[in-house]
Amino acid sequence: MDASDTQAKAAPIIIIEGEIGAGKTELTKAIAAELKARGLNVCVVLEPVDKWKEVGALQMFYADPARHAYGFQTYVYATRIMAIDAAVRAHPAADVYILERSPATDLIFMELQRDVADPVEMRMYETWCESWRLMIPIDLAAARVLYLKTSLGHCMSRVAQRHRDGEIRESKGTPAEEKGAAPAERSPASATGGVSIEYQARLRRAHEAFLQGLHADEFPLMPKSPFAPSSVIAIEPALADGNFRDEGAERTRIVAAIIEKVGL
Repeated sequence: MDASDTQAKAAPIIIIEGEIGAGKTELTKAIAAELKARGLNVCVVLEPVDKWKEVGALQMFYADPARHAYGFQTYVYATRIMAIDAAVRAHPAADVYILERSPATDLIFMELQRDVADPVEMRMYETWCESWRLMIPIDLAAARVLYLKTSLGHCMSRVAQRHRDGEIRESKGTPAEEKGAAPAERSPASATGGVSIEYQARLRRAHEAFLQGLHADEFPLMPKSPFAPSSVIAIEPALADGNFRDEGAERTRIVAAIIEKVGL
């Protein structure tokens, strides 16, 4: 191990987690900008979503999750590993590393396909998920995890606004039905294909199971989290529902409060 590897392993690591549309990308950028303004050398690793879309993997998964779950999730895992490795090697002396999701938490998404995935493929994927420690030059188990618990209604609105190909299907309910739904149930996506409010609700429970030790009876086969409970910082809607994208007083306040929670 050379000096740069030692530096990378010693630097703080922040992993930003949350449901689809929780605001992870924009919060990652906002925290990085604030830390850079404070004089820190920051290495950011965003999700390589463009690669998933470029080859059509994301669209195929949303069209038929049962058929494409294993192929898609292994590709996601591999591209995430490659993105982290490339970023860390390009910035071995960073003061802090900020990751939008991580290979350590990828398995949460495959867990939601357990009932429909081939059991052999499920076992194969779980084996992949045990290998990240061997494949990247930083120790994710030592990271601090920011879990954005953005209101699911806000998540769905953001999913609709960015409108990634294959990610949403327009609701088949009438405008009156949508308007009359409770905020947590109102959804611009259908229950089949794309991201639905039902999927988001179950994804939240899976995140809570993996990161916070909740709902153990619902996910009894989910592999154990590598993160110590004390390293997981839940960001509740009072902050998570805020605007991370637009510069201004609100974003400054939210970002400062979150950075304080992290202890940087």
